[in-house]
Amino acid sequence: MLQSCQIIEKDFIEEEIKRLRGAIKEKDLEHIATVKALYLKYLVGFDRDFKPFKEYFTPKKFVKEFGLKAKETEF
Repeated sequence: MLQSCQIIEKDFIEEEIKRLRGAIKEKDLEHIATVKALYLKYLVGFDRDFKPFKEYFTPKKFVKEFGLKAKETEF
């Protein structure tokens, strides 16, 4: 079965939080720390604050990365 959600305890990412503090706004720190701590390849979103991180992809860039065709939306 494909797992699509996992709860990560803050204690698990505490070292990454310490390492990354000051590199990004405090409100985004736990998100990028989790991505780094879990060795995730992609963080997909619209937040430009993540731009310096190689894991950050906009939805458009993510779709292009896999050669998928995006559908028109109201957004």
